[in-house]
Formats: sequence, C-alpha cells, structure tokens
Amino acid sequence: QAAFDTAGAELGDTIDGIIRNQPQIETAAGERRARALLTEYAVAAILLPMQSFKTAAKTLKYDIEALSAEFACDTDIVCQRLTALPDDAPAFGYFRANAAGTIIRMHRLERLPVPRYAVACPLWVLFRAQQSPDMLFRQRAIFPSGARFVFVAKAISQSKIEYGRPRHFVTDMIAINEEDSFETVYAPDDDTRLEEVGPSCRLCPREQCGHRVNDPLTDN
Repeated sequence: QAAFDTAGAELGDTIDGIIRNQPQIETAAGERRARALLTEYAVAAILLPMQSFKTAAKTLKYDIEALSAEFACDTDIVCQRLTALPDDAPAFGYFRANAAGTIIRMHRLERLPVPRYAVACPLWVLFRAQQSPDMLFRQRAIFPSGARFVFVAKAISQSKIEYGRPRHFVTDMIAINEEDSFETVYAPDDDTRLEEVGPSCRLCPREQCGHRVNDPLTDN
C-alpha cells in the first residue's frame, strides 16, 4: 500500500503524460486501464528496484518463489518484473489466466505463438496448475513449429477466505525459451518429458490431438 501511495503521489503526473501521448488510447475506459497497468508497473519498480532485483535474480537463478521470499512480495509481481530485465538476462514472457481460462494479462515472448482473440491451448500448464492451487508446476513444451519453451505456473487465491465464500483463483505463468532456461533453476534435464502443445485449436495442425475442439484453419 505504501508503494501504491508513493506511485500515485510521485509518479501520477508522469503516468498521465504517458497516457496523453498514446493516440491509440481513445476512451475513458482505456485511460483507466492504462493508468492501472502503469501504476502497477511503478509499484513493482518501487518494491523491486531493478539493480538489486537483477542481481538477486541471477544469484537465485530466477527462482520466482525464492525471489518472492527475498523481496517479501507476491509471485505475480516477481513474474512481471522478470519481463522488464535488461537484454543481458534471459527473456521472459508472462501470462495470467482466470478460472474461466481467459488470459487476462500477457507479455509476449519472441517465437511463442499466442492467439489474440481465441482461447489458448488447454495443454499449457497455465490451465493445469489451477487444479492444484499453491503448487508450482514446470512444463517442457514443444510447438508445431519445433520451438521449445519451459513454462512455470502457479495458481493462487485472490479472494478473502471465509466460510461459504467461493475462492477466486488466478494462475500466473512465466515462459522461457528452452535455450534460455538453462540459466535458470527450471532448466530441464534429459528425463524431463517433452509435451506437445499448440497455440490454439484453430491455429494448431495437430489433427489427432484428443483435446481438439475446433478444426484447424486451412487454405481450402
């Protein structure tokens, strides 16, 4: 809360200036969304200053749970901060999905195909993790293109826990190119199963997949 108050008081004018200079933001709703996201980024920067975070991240081999404990913050803040690391660090993508499987936050990663308007592949560990909240899952994934990634996901509850009140789970996932993953604690070994996944059914050519719900797009 202190970081949020600081971001609003000291960076509010800067954030408003950034929004005014973005011609694609044309509505009041768009402005509110942009302001919320930029304020959230500022809070993360206050809680996890880049120089100290970069050093700790490298020392801890980009372990999101260890970094969460190191900086006394939630893992989703760590995940988002990893995407802001400079170019000499491994590149990270970040995704957040709600209980309906909708991707509600996304930071893209080069070569990782993600549908903009469709539901992503249900085989991603992003969706599997919600079956076992508060547990960390790693997945070594290969796409039809041959591109390989390591996904790391964890579902957490965001609601107040009370009797009779449903819990509101969201899942956070980082994505790493497999070659970059060997700099992290999540590096696969020879025994790590390689799972075939896709972007979405409409964009995936794996016609024999048992999870397919739509035919793939074709030129015919």
